[in-house]
Amino acid sequence: MAVRFKGFKLAGIEPSCETVGVLLSALCACQSVTEVSALMSCIHSCKNFKVIADLLDERSEGKDKESLWKDAVALFDRLQLEGTAARLVLYDSLVEALWCFGWRARARRVLMAGRERGVFPQARAFSGEELLLDLHMLSVNVAQVMLLMWLCEMESTCIKEDTPYEQVYT
Repeated sequence: MAVRFKGFKLAGIEPSCETVGVLLSALCACQSVTEVSALMSCIHSCKNFKVIADLLDERSEGKDKESLWKDAVALFDRLQLEGTAARLVLYDSLVEALWCFGWRARARRVLMAGRERGVFPQARAFSGEELLLDLHMLSVNVAQVMLLMWLCEMESTCIKEDTPYEQVYT
């Protein structure tokens, strides 16, 4: 995949967010450090998506976290011009990759950013007094992160409103 990607770059084709999403998905399936390194190099070479590689890179742990997150938010804001399906591919793949590589807090933060920007409209739907969570169209790991966030929100709601757990319906 990395070889094909480099061919696109040599032809002067800049990758779309769907292309970067495919590269991110492929990262989770890598069997060796060499494969991961080649795909990370591809993502890092995308001038518009360089921050994604930084989010995944363990060397970025020492960098200023807020600066890294500011760059990520700037990318997410630029992506608002893309279609919802294209953004869903990128956010889903990025959360999946972050989760697979052990960056749980970053995965949660990216998911929240996507939710704030309407990428996951099925999340936290209200029906009367019920809070619903639809995990369709999400990858397994993204659904897991979404469910964990939802459970935390339910718990904080119960604590804040002093509602007994028995009265909370799912």
